[in-house]
Amino acid sequence: GRQLFKNFPIFRDTVVQLDDCYKRKTGVSFISRTGLFDDVTLQGMLPSTWPISVILPSIAMVQIAMFDLLSSFGLCPDILIGHSAGETSLLYASGAGPKEMAMEIAIARGQAMTLLEGSNGTMAALACSSKEAQSIIDLVTTASDQKECTLEIACFNAPEAVTISGHTIMIDRAIDVAVSRGILARKIRTRVAVHSSMMEMCKEEYHTSISQVFARYPGAHRPQITTYSTCNGRILDSFTEDYFWENTIGPVLFTSAAEAIIHTHPNALFVEISAHPALSSYLIQLGASSVTCPMRRTKVLVDHHDHITLLNTIGHLIISGINDVNFSTLNREQSYCPRIEVPLYPFLKKPVPYLPDNSRVLKKQMGPRNGPLIV
Repeated sequence: GRQLFKNFPIFRDTVVQLDDCYKRKTGVSFISRTGLFDDVTLQGMLPSTWPISVILPSIAMVQIAMFDLLSSFGLCPDILIGHSAGETSLLYASGAGPKEMAMEIAIARGQAMTLLEGSNGTMAALACSSKEAQSIIDLVTTASDQKECTLEIACFNAPEAVTISGHTIMIDRAIDVAVSRGILARKIRTRVAVHSSMMEMCKEEYHTSISQVFARYPGAHRPQITTYSTCNGRILDSFTEDYFWENTIGPVLFTSAAEAIIHTHPNALFVEISAHPALSSYLIQLGASSVTCPMRRTKVLVDHHDHITLLNTIGHLIISGINDVNFSTLNREQSYCPRIEVPLYPFLKKPVPYLPDNSRVLKKQMGPRNGPLIV
């Protein structure tokens, strides 16, 4: 989002607003600490595996900023769905709470989960069915001499895509088994086994931190836009402290929630609000007719890359039938009419004879009338 931060004031204003929120809660600027979004001088680079205290706030910031930017263009959703940490931003996007509340929840979650970063936990993505994944888990668990170790299905992403979570030693063995069966398996860059029973280690700290956030923002936090929960696969009634704990320790039922949307709205156009299209392939597996993402990471960043990706998404939505785009905001112009500068030219009046001077018709028309007008 670095190019978007520089060139789109609404995106930048939201990021700065959330950075101010982060600074009030932690005493330091998130942008200055991480070097994300803006060009700042850092004392040191982030490690290859980011701390969870950086991952969760960064996800919230980029998602909320992109949501605000798309909304300013007139692109407002009819239905919302979030995946794992994405349900934090969903609180704001659905109208259930202010963006500062969503940011504070992301900060609190990151601080609580930091307690697990020394517990040798991680996650992995498997390109197989949940049934196949469970058979791998059963095999690894049965063969392991470390019965206290955890290995569980964390996310049901698509019919042929799941995420597993647990102790690193168990994840590594599960990956080896999956590869031996010809299954694509990839370890995720995290040191926290989210969506597993290992999260019990931070339960007390988590509840304390989240309850403090909800105390600062009292009231019912009900979505104003139809929102599907990936905790149970159904329409969400309200966001609560307990809901965010279930979102952390329970599995992500993305398949069930997405299938419910596609079944009810088979022609739905999905827009994945993320720094990179991570869920788009899952939605295509589930039968979505259209999926697009306004951001994409590349190994080599070229000029105007973020602009092109964003405009491609907007163009895709327009040709798919979305007629709500505010082109004045998109083009930063107040008028649809082009301003054409033309040189001043003094037009001179000049009589042009319609008929010659000796015309009989002219003489008859201009001569005296000696009788009634005949039509």
